[in-house]
Amino acid sequence: MQYLFSEFRASEFNALYQEISQVFKISKDQLNALYLIMREELEREGYPEHTLSRNIFLPSDESFQKRYDDALVIGVDIPSILDLDSDVKGKKTVVILGQDPLRRSEARVEEISIGTPYALHLKNCREKLRNTRLYFDLIKVLLESGYRVYLTDVFKV
Repeated sequence: MQYLFSEFRASEFNALYQEISQVFKISKDQLNALYLIMREELEREGYPEHTLSRNIFLPSDESFQKRYDDALVIGVDIPSILDLDSDVKGKKTVVILGQDPLRRSEARVEEISIGTPYALHLKNCREKLRNTRLYFDLIKVLLESGYRVYLTDVFKV
């Protein structure tokens, strides 16, 4: 089976960008480039990492800004959508709203780690790591039943 990764419809991408741009200083082109890179890596072995500068965050709350500034490591899971490559048009979309575990570090990391919920943009996470593979097993059932699956994290940062 060939999986399609985050091939959003134009209206979906525009709506997604409108939401993300309220929290992060990122251009549509930068966001699109992140998705393109992850799409290219979808079937690669390993754990490629993607980062952005910490200064992309747009604070809306002083207490959260302090927590953000004090955090040793920051991770952001951008929403993604998975689909099976088929000729079927107008598939319904199932949304999975998850809560990934917090990233941990012993030292301050100056770059933000960018990923997707459950790191399912990574082949090794879909196929080899037990915890994330279990999520993907569920998602595969939905994909094989004719749905697209939209994944997002309850917390963006």
